[in-house]
Amino acid sequence: GIDFVLNRLPPRARTGPFPSHRRGVEEHLYVSKGRLKVTLGGEEHVLAAGDFLFYQADLNHTFENLSNTVCEYFIVIDSTRLR
Repeated sequence: GIDFVLNRLPPRARTGPFPSHRRGVEEHLYVSKGRLKVTLGGEEHVLAAGDFLFYQADLNHTFENLSNTVCEYFIVIDSTRLR
């Protein structure tokens, strides 16, 4: 029920939209390097190294590296409430 994922985005790169998870799935995101723009269902959040974001993952989400260097961020995907 818990997935721990390390992501690295090249400078100025952007992911495509990730489809929403089922209702009840939560994500905890921590930026360890760089600046990251997280778009959640049309709402934008700009995060820097050391910032943390918690959100319900039942909406589309996109990630964009705003840095000129690699952006590194961890996501913990928690689906334990679905059991």
